Parts: sequence; C-alpha cells; structure tokens
Amino acid sequence: MLALALSTLFNATAQRVKVMEAHPKKKPSWVNSLEKDYIIVVASSNTLEDAQIKALNKVKEQIISSVAENVTTSSEYIRTDENGEVGEVYNVATRTRAANIPFIKGISLNQIDQYYWQKVGSRKVEPVYNYHIKYPFTETQLRKLVSEYNAADNKLTQQLNDLIDLVDNAETSADLEQTRTELRAIKNQFLETDPRAKQAEVAATRAFNLMRDIKFETVSSELGKVQFKVIVAGKYPGTNKPKVKSNCAQITNLTLNGDVWVLEYNYSGCNENEQNKISVEYRNNCGKLVNDFYFSTKGK
Repeated sequence: MLALALSTLFNATAQRVKVMEAHPKKKPSWVNSLEKDYIIVVASSNTLEDAQIKALNKVKEQIISSVAENVTTSSEYIRTDENGEVGEVYNVATRTRAANIPFIKGISLNQIDQYYWQKVGSRKVEPVYNYHIKYPFTETQLRKLVSEYNAADNKLTQQLNDLIDLVDNAETSADLEQTRTELRAIKNQFLETDPRAKQAEVAATRAFNLMRDIKFETVSSELGKVQFKVIVAGKYPGTNKPKVKSNCAQITNLTLNGDVWVLEYNYSGCNENEQNKISVEYRNNCGKLVNDFYFSTKGK
C-alpha cells in the first residue's frame, strides 16, 4: 500500500505543470486582477505568437461588448421576447457593426500598456503559452466609441431617408433602378425588428412597381417608319434598347433621338392581305412590355 501511495505521489508530481519560461521573470501584480481604466485578459495557445494574437482579440471582444451593451440599453429599436432571443440577435448585430468603428480596427500590440507571458508544462504535459495583456481603456474612451457608433447609426438613417426621397424624385429610370438596388442593400444592415428595415423594404417595393409601369406612346407612324416613346413610371424616358421583330418586315434601323425611338423597316416582303405588324419589347430589371405596331401595304 505504501509503495502504491508513493508511486501515485510520484506520478502526480511528474505531471504537475510548472513555469518553464516567463517574461518578465517576475509575475506582475496586475495579472489575473481587475484595474480601473484597463482591460486585463489572458489567452493560451501552443505557440507564443498565437497566444498573443488570441489575447489581443479578447481585448477587442471586450471593448466591442462594452459598446454593444451601452448602445443596446438606449436603443428604441430593441424588442426582446420572453426567451431573450430577439435581444440576443440585436446584440450580435450591434457587435458586428461596432467592430467596424475605426478605434476598434486600430487596436494593436503597440498600444498595450503591459504584457506578461509564461510557458508552462511538464515532462508529460505539452507546453502551453499563457499571454497576459493589460490594455488601457477608460470610461471616456467608451463614451466616445458609443458616440461614434450612434453617429454612424444616424448617418445610416439619413442615407435611408435620402434613398426613400429618391424613389419619387429620381432624375432618370436608371437612377430609380439604382435607388432600388441601394434600398435592398441598406435593408440588410438593419435588424428585422428595426422599423427602418421595413421602411427600406416598402420603398424598394414601390421603386420596383414604378419600374414595372411601362407604357408606349406613338409619336408618328408612316409606312416604313415608326417613331415612339417608352415611358417608365409615368415620367421617365425608357432608354434601354428594345427588342424588335416582325412577321414580315425587315428592320433596318432603330435609334434613340432624344427621348424618341426611331424605327425604320423594309416592308417589301409583306403581303397586303395579311395583318402586318412590328412587335417591340421593352424590358428593365423589374418588368417588360410588348407593343405591336400594325401597318398596311395596300395600294403600295
């Protein structure tokens, strides 16, 4: 029994982890503690470089969490269900956007106040590096970051409002189509429960319906030549080149003169006893319309 006990004690001692290397040699008093105006973290890995990177990432994560918590508590858009799931989704979305604040991106090793690392292990335990960081972060800096976040959020709101205004005030149909694209993109930057997401969706749908509103207007028509306008959303000239085909005529020219399309055709192959026509199809990314221009060759 005594031999078994001694053997067990020997194995435990052999496997006990000990400090193999350290820098600085004396462990600082701040390690594994809390200090006002500082973030203190530790990360471990099998290489010193990786442990250092992980520790720095922990600093970023803590700062991002602090910003997200302060923004969340004052947000008018947060809606939390009984399980807290919506609140958690909002927090994740906020953290993602907070990570893009310039200060967060600027967190680096050269801003560390102090660091300390250890290499620990034993004969039977693979060595591990523990990297400790003491990073300066004050309440003043936190308030500044929250202010930057709110400023960016307000800028996003202004961008949304400008896009909504453009739906009814775009200068061209191409501008209207671009506005719709940007509305769809900005919608994805808001949480689903954020009213701004719905505003962006409604405006994008309105732009889509306007773009689908396509009409043809005949300017003049004579045998061999038709002039017409394409009107989008009730006011914009349609400038996308239409597709043209005929049951008998040969299309010889299709050009845009200002806002009027000039279509010329050769009708020599058309029968005067048939219903001859030229079909013009106009389309954009939201819809299309086909218009038939009929002509007669009787007496020609």
